[in-house]
Amino acid sequence: MCSDVSVPGLYKMRTFSGLTGFPAAVLRAWERRYDFLKPMRGSGGHRLYTEADRRVLDSVRELMEQGRSIGEVALLGRDVLLDQAGDRSNPGSGPEVFRWREQFLQGALMLDRNAMCQALEKAFLSCTPDTVVDEFMIPVVIEIGTLWERGECSVASEHMASALITQRIQKLVHSFSQATNGPKVIVACFPEEQHELGILVLTYRLSCQGYQVCYLGSSLPFVDLRIALEQLRPMSCYLSATRPKVFQSCRNDLLKLVGEWGGEVKFFIGGRGVGGDLEDLMQLGVNTDGVCKTG
Repeated sequence: MCSDVSVPGLYKMRTFSGLTGFPAAVLRAWERRYDFLKPMRGSGGHRLYTEADRRVLDSVRELMEQGRSIGEVALLGRDVLLDQAGDRSNPGSGPEVFRWREQFLQGALMLDRNAMCQALEKAFLSCTPDTVVDEFMIPVVIEIGTLWERGECSVASEHMASALITQRIQKLVHSFSQATNGPKVIVACFPEEQHELGILVLTYRLSCQGYQVCYLGSSLPFVDLRIALEQLRPMSCYLSATRPKVFQSCRNDLLKLVGEWGGEVKFFIGGRGVGGDLEDLMQLGVNTDGVCKTG
């Protein structure tokens, strides 16, 4: 047992979770079920993670982002995961992200799926997932949407790009599915709202923070949202609308819903469609700061 928690290269749970991006609940679950994490113990019995543990998780993340399940990754064992980690430096960002983003965009315009996949792979191999999401995925989706609105990008190109990015974000979300002990939240789109990329990004970020996310997807009728609220009793509910018409058509029903549940559930609304005079919603305690900025 180690008594010196200030030894360089040793990290307490909170610090280690922040460094690796894996919630504490996930780390504890993996330690119980698998043998690739081997934290030391401090004098008070708390976990102390090493640089080797960090490198193991670098390999775990990379393999899961390639579509491997945590069960498959665990079968490789700690030694193999360490070998795969090698001496990789900390992932970063920079001009490379811009270059790969441009490659993805050009691939989308040419309907070249291989070029798009290669750009995504290069980004994930060299950058943290947060960097890829913030500096690659979100900007490229916004740019493709802008080109489509100007008539410079086909619907086929937009659909292909959105589908690929949606699939990769879903994999990221799945990699945090072990986090089941955090506060429960609901994430969904407004009724008749089909664009779910924004709430997928939000789901990923909330999952990274250890929340237990109940993802209910696109076009969720409020009658079904009421059922979910009754059954799940979440701490918060996040709703997204990308079209003003959708938001305005649902406004009265939203006010009624918040009036019924606002005392128990905190509501957040966001997306490009949310706008206008929101004073009545804000008075009911709805957070309108825009939680789904990609949508």
